[in-house]
Amino acid sequence: MLLPVRFSIGIQMMRSFLALAPIVTVALVSSLSLSARPGYAFDQAQLDQLRSTRQCVKCNLSGADLTGADLTGAKLTGASLSSAKLGDANLTGADLTGADLTGAELTGSKLRQAFLTRANLTDADLTRADLTRAELMSADLTGARLTGTKLSSAKLGDANLTGADLTGADLTRADLTRADLSGADLTGTRLTGADLTGARR
Repeated sequence: MLLPVRFSIGIQMMRSFLALAPIVTVALVSSLSLSARPGYAFDQAQLDQLRSTRQCVKCNLSGADLTGADLTGAKLTGASLSSAKLGDANLTGADLTGADLTGAELTGSKLRQAFLTRANLTDADLTRADLTRAELMSADLTGARLTGTKLSSAKLGDANLTGADLTGADLTRADLTRADLSGADLTGTRLTGADLTGARR
């Protein structure tokens, strides 16, 4: 007498599974569609445009590999470069005003006299980068790695450097007026002639 009962339960479970199958399939397809959207990765056409013209305003270059690229004087205002690889890249005089460089890798990059006003550099790695005379007014450098970075005569007024690692950085004659240095590591940092008027620690 137990067999019919078990058989009946098995049929009910199978029916339940078949009823759910279309729902699961739709969910999987939707998930794959979302992950494949262009907005979740860099645009190859725009990357090619940048390489050939050095101009790509508001482009989507998130995660792009630009290691060692020569982008001298490039115009990248408002561009998305989050998690981009820019190690040893030459961005001297580049315009990155309002650009998103969250988590970008900029180790050893050249950013002398670059324009980074209001740029988002949260958690970016700028270890040993050269930002001499760069403009970083109101830039967000929260948690950024600036170990051994050259920032002499850089303009960092109103910049957010909360929790940034500035170990051994050169901030000689830098403008840090009203900058937020809360929790920043300034071990061995050179601050000779720096303007710290209104800066927060």
